[in-house]
Amino acid sequence: MDKFKGLFHRHKRGESKANASTTPSISADITSLSNPWQGHLPCVHGPVDGCNNHNPRHHPVHFDPSLFNPGTKIKPTSNLVDPDNPHSYTIPTVSSALPKDPSLGCLTTVPRIHKSLPHSLAFYHVHSVLAHRRAGTITQAHLTALACVATTGTNPRLSWVTAPVITADNSLLMEYVMCFLLEADLGSWTPGSAGRAVAKHALIGDGYRDFQLCPHTKLKFTSHWGEGKNGVRTSGVAYTKGMDDGTEVKADWESGRDSDETFAVSGCSRCYTETVMLFRLVGSQTLVSIQTYKDLGHGLHPADEKWLALVGSGEVKRDAADFYRMRMEYAAMHEEEQAAQAQAREQAQAREQAQAREQAQTQKQTQAQEQTQAQEQTQAQE
Repeated sequence: MDKFKGLFHRHKRGESKANASTTPSISADITSLSNPWQGHLPCVHGPVDGCNNHNPRHHPVHFDPSLFNPGTKIKPTSNLVDPDNPHSYTIPTVSSALPKDPSLGCLTTVPRIHKSLPHSLAFYHVHSVLAHRRAGTITQAHLTALACVATTGTNPRLSWVTAPVITADNSLLMEYVMCFLLEADLGSWTPGSAGRAVAKHALIGDGYRDFQLCPHTKLKFTSHWGEGKNGVRTSGVAYTKGMDDGTEVKADWESGRDSDETFAVSGCSRCYTETVMLFRLVGSQTLVSIQTYKDLGHGLHPADEKWLALVGSGEVKRDAADFYRMRMEYAAMHEEEQAAQAQAREQAQAREQAQAREQAQTQKQTQAQEQTQAQEQTQAQE
């Protein structure tokens, strides 16, 4: 957490280039539906119809189907992703349904949930959750409904976690964490080997080359490699960050040259999206983690400048001081959770100690009573 603190700044609103809308509130449209929740808020890179828990009827709900071909088997998990133990997942199965379309962005407008409703399913979730927050009826269940944890069965295995948080000004933030492990096969080489081994590979699977972070930015992984030399294994990953105007910035990470855990931080200047990339050498594998943060706005209407920028219908001009605000919000939330958990542990420990003292005192009193009774019986017998 400390390594990020120097990067974070206080939030300042960007200036919108999108025209404000005067369309009335959509609350009446929502309440007239008997069952509007047939999908869940789009994740970045996941099964195109969601997991069984969020979409048991498998109604089409896409976020970015560029990863998977039609019919690809997707395997949601019931436990959080543990990058150091990638084979520990609990795996039920779901099938994706929509065709592959690389032109779609990660928060592109999703299919309408009813022919009379003009807006995307994603926005209705944002609107509903924040309406509960404004009314004071928000519960953890409302936020949990927007969370999703899953992993694919493809190679390399991609795992993702989505987590929502509501800020003090009633704006909904979403964290999307995607991670996968890469391994360059060095054959029979081991740290005890005297020789040298080198392996270089293009990434397996087209879907693991391109990640659409927002309508304006994309990550493209071009290759990964490994080398064994002088008893030390090193690994590397090359990638490119591209913009929708065609500009690209190339970069790479290599263990040994860089730290064993390296962060690369970036943000989009045209929508409220921020990305933190993490690279870590885990045994013989390289962990790649892409942590994307999005500000989805206040959920009052889909003409909200933040929402329009995220779905590609508009854009904002962000103040430089606003960058990494969302990452800071999540860092603060995690610190608060850790503090609350520590306090709960201390309270539980204090209760256990108090109970132990009480039991010891009770036992002592019982022993004293038994001794007194024994003495009285002895005296009576005499």
